[in-house]
Amino acid sequence: MKWLISTLVVLSSFSALANRKGPIFSLDEIPSQRSLLFEYAKFNALHTIDNNARLLKFEGVYRELTAEDFLVFKSREGRHVPNLDFSLAFQNHNMGFENKDKKNDQYGFCLGVTTELRKMNLLAFYDPENKYLAEVPSKEDSEAWLAFYKDLIDQVMINRPVIIPGFANLQELSGTPGLKEYMVRHVLNQWAMKNASIYSGFFQMLLGVKREYSKKEANQLYKEVRERIARHYPPRLFLSKKNYDKPLLGGQYIHVMEAFEISEMAEDGSYKIGVWHINNPWDKATYHVEIRADGTAWMEWRDLGELDIVPGDDAEIAEMVHHLKPFCEKYNELCL
Repeated sequence: MKWLISTLVVLSSFSALANRKGPIFSLDEIPSQRSLLFEYAKFNALHTIDNNARLLKFEGVYRELTAEDFLVFKSREGRHVPNLDFSLAFQNHNMGFENKDKKNDQYGFCLGVTTELRKMNLLAFYDPENKYLAEVPSKEDSEAWLAFYKDLIDQVMINRPVIIPGFANLQELSGTPGLKEYMVRHVLNQWAMKNASIYSGFFQMLLGVKREYSKKEANQLYKEVRERIARHYPPRLFLSKKNYDKPLLGGQYIHVMEAFEISEMAEDGSYKIGVWHINNPWDKATYHVEIRADGTAWMEWRDLGELDIVPGDDAEIAEMVHHLKPFCEKYNELCL
């Protein structure tokens, strides 16, 4: 019976990975971003029913979660503020493959970088001395050694918690030759999977781009962001602006970052949101979005048309909680 259960768990994980590990992993070089979206549109079409059913299921699960359920994130709260140890060893527009002639970084991969950063910081538990006695292949067998760690990264990318032996933090892991390049591919995979999705993709976000942000919407955002940060995780926000000076699909500006703090709301209704700007190294990554009294928004160097939580964000968090709960029961000391 134990063998059967173990086999079913492995098959379930393999099926989930097959649906969410797309064409970028089979391409010799990174194509233009538009070509990448085209490839993923075809890939996503094959998995639309399964992927959308999963999103809808976990959005429902999220609404039923209690404050106690979110305690599975509590031990990693300190990772959400920009810091060296739990930052990626690369940034958006600075991942090592960018080529203007090939247009493979034409728009940037902010959604992919932010998504990978958050997954790794919520789901990866580091065991530098291998106290949990994982059977890690010898470094002398570089192919097996890399495959071992690539599998752990794969599991995190499909919202499964893992213990990563031999590394102390994300900076070390993502800066390791062979693993860095693999994690960059996962950034591109996350970006393309989500942007080529009808349910939670780029075009859905484009539909929400506005010229002005209303006071009512600003008040609702305050409630939603504050509620999620209190649940010990950073929600991903998309920030938008129409008629931006660097044209993207008709002049739209869209950027995605995670929110790690929110101020008290002032008497006039204004407030600030602290965000991790993944275009910059960790020590220059702390930015603040200011919501003014009239509901308009401003971030450091420009005004914004709208802010909102990324579509599908609650579903992703709910799936993490689903897998973290049994993990934390087994490894309670890691989740405290």
